[in-house]
Amino acid sequence: MTGPVVLPLAAEGDTVSYVVVDDEPRYRTELSTTDGQGALEMVGSYPDVESFLAIHRQPCHVIVLDLCLNRATGDAAVLQGVQAIRTLTGLGHRILVHTADERPEPVARCIAAGACGYVSKYHGDAAAVALAVTEIARNGQVSSPVLTGAIRELVDRCRDVRLSETVEETLVLLGRGLSDKQVAERRHISARTVEDHKRKILEVFGSDMEARGHGFAHLAHDLGVSRGDLVNDRPGTRPSTGLIRRALEGFWRRRPATRPGLPSPRKHRDSPVEAGAGRAEDGGPRDMTGTAAKTGSDDDRRAEHRSGDPDTRATDARPGPSARPGPGQDQH
Repeated sequence: MTGPVVLPLAAEGDTVSYVVVDDEPRYRTELSTTDGQGALEMVGSYPDVESFLAIHRQPCHVIVLDLCLNRATGDAAVLQGVQAIRTLTGLGHRILVHTADERPEPVARCIAAGACGYVSKYHGDAAAVALAVTEIARNGQVSSPVLTGAIRELVDRCRDVRLSETVEETLVLLGRGLSDKQVAERRHISARTVEDHKRKILEVFGSDMEARGHGFAHLAHDLGVSRGDLVNDRPGTRPSTGLIRRALEGFWRRRPATRPGLPSPRKHRDSPVEAGAGRAEDGGPRDMTGTAAKTGSDDDRRAEHRSGDPDTRATDARPGPSARPGPGQDQH
C-alpha cells in the first residue's frame, strides 16, 4: 500500500507540517504555538483515514488522529482504532492520538499499536496538542513530563490483560445479551465450554465487575472489543498479560532523539527500509504483513508451552502493583 509521503524529523526552527483526521469538524482547525515552539502548518484535514489515504499527497511530519471515526454511522468497516494506527504506522507515519474516549484499556491498546503520543480531548487543551505535535515532529515521540505522564497514568489504570481469541469471542456475544445456549449455538461449541469461558473471564475481571455492578455487556465495552469498537485487531491464541506496559514504558524510561540526524525512538517511521513494517503491540517488530515477528526468547517459548490449551486453562491474573510484567509476545 502506498500513501502520503512522511517528512524526516524536523530540525529546530523548521516549520512542522501536520494533518488532522477527525470526524468532528470542530477539531479540524489550525493549531497555534507558544513562544519557542516554532511554526506549525496544517496541510490537510479529513473526517476519516480512508479519505486521507485516497486524497492527501502533501508530505507531513505528524498525523493528529481521533480514535473513534464511526460515531455517525456505527459502521464497523470504518478504519479506526488499533487497525487505523497499524495501517498508518505501517506506511511510516507518526501518530498523535487525540481522543475523547476515556476508557483506559482500548485507548492504551491503540497507543501501544504504534502511536508516538497521546492527548485527551477532555484533559488536554490546544496548547498540549501543539506541544505534542512539535515534539513528535522533532524527536519522534512526546517527551515533556506532562505528556509522558498522561500515558503512564493511562497505563496504570489498565488491567493490561488480553483474553484469548476464543474467550473474547464468547465475551462479545455475551455482551450483546445472548444467553449461554445462544452463544453455544452461534459459535458451534458446547454450553459447558461457554461456562468455562465465563469462569475464565470472571477470574480476571470479576472483582472489578462486582465492584462496579457491571455485567458482561459493560465489560466488552470497557475493553473495547465489541464489533465496531477500537480494539479491532485479532487477539492471540493464548491470554496475554503486560503487553501494554511493555510497549509504552519507553515513553517515560528513555530520552528520545533530539536531532534530525539521529534515528527516531520508533525508527520504523523514519527508515525507508522499514517504512512498510509496523510494530507489535508489545514493542517487537512486525513483518510486512503486520504479523508479529518470531523473536521471542527460549524462555518465552517455554512459557507458551507451559500455558497449554487456551480453552482449558484459566486466563493469566493481573500482576500486582510491584510486579514486573513477565515475558511474552502478542500473537496477531
